[in-house]
Amino acid sequence: MIKLDTETLGFIAALENASGAQVKDCMVTDTEIIYIVNEDKLGQAIGKNGIHVNKIKNALGKPVKIIGFNQDAVKFAKNLLGYVEPKSVILHENETEKHIIIESDYKTHSSILGKRGKKLKILKDLLKRHHNVDNVILRQI
Repeated sequence: MIKLDTETLGFIAALENASGAQVKDCMVTDTEIIYIVNEDKLGQAIGKNGIHVNKIKNALGKPVKIIGFNQDAVKFAKNLLGYVEPKSVILHENETEKHIIIESDYKTHSSILGKRGKKLKILKDLLKRHHNVDNVILRQI
């Protein structure tokens, strides 16, 4: 179960009120607000020409990302990566653990990792919250 604080609930309400799309999850970092909505509601959440994203960004004073949720952990991981296209994203699981392996080339490796590993940490946190993924392994090939 995901526990959200009052501030995060306020951010969720802001997007839901602006767009009418139901927010599945919200993560607030020091630099941005990340919303998770069902893939079929992504367009509704973003709005025509990004109107809802811009409205929320201006009201809250932080950049906003809206990401489509998918029941498939690999597809969700790819959605979280956004425009970055790794060589492969593989789910590996056994009786005791579940992890995702992302293989990338030199050019995309740092984009996935992010400054001081920040983007990778967010990726790990959201995959843990929604798919019980124990770890995300990033390999440069």
